[in-house]
Amino acid sequence: NRKSVVNISFAVLSFSACIWQFGYFMAYLSIDQKTASYWVKVVYIGVVFLPTTFYHFIINFLDLKQYKKIVPFGYIVSGIFSFLTIFTNYFIDGVYKYFWGYYTKAAFLHHPFLLLFMSLWLLDIVLVLKEYNRKRKERLALEANRLKYLLLAFIFVTIASFDFLPSYGISCYPFGYVFVIILLFILTYAIVKYRLMDITVAITRTGVFVGVYTLVLGIP
Repeated sequence: NRKSVVNISFAVLSFSACIWQFGYFMAYLSIDQKTASYWVKVVYIGVVFLPTTFYHFIINFLDLKQYKKIVPFGYIVSGIFSFLTIFTNYFIDGVYKYFWGYYTKAAFLHHPFLLLFMSLWLLDIVLVLKEYNRKRKERLALEANRLKYLLLAFIFVTIASFDFLPSYGISCYPFGYVFVIILLFILTYAIVKYRLMDITVAITRTGVFVGVYTLVLGIP
């Protein structure tokens, strides 16, 4: 449903995560420091919007109107961090060289961002957990199961925050992408099994479309 604020906010969250993952993919492939320094800045254009877009998705999904007033503030702060990332060295100051390739080197303004990131992330998990407990007590099985898998997915992806350690000179391999993949599998299961975000109709229509065109184009 392209008009759904839940689906739109989830798409924006996914786009931010895509920039994060693609940027590091290119940084790891870089053969010189200058190229890597460019790509880690691209990485953080996505990363600085992750806490805000994740929060925005959660409050839309849970329909928590009383928390929406924080959203514009979050986007403004993320935009400021994005500006600092692109045009200054106060947020990202070059790269470290590790055995797997180049990686972000955090500057002093990265510290308050990390505090904001962790605070919003924790708030999101608490909000989902609170709503899950409420739905379970009300014996709303479908809604409770949706929230259970959403909560499980984002608890797993929280482990990906260990990817910040190499930005502070700690040489540990950034394995966060593994938990991003786990998140995708859990969300996919919840979508198919419990119609998370009401994507059932889209899957059905896509299935019919693919089936019909496979026959039409495949038989000749």
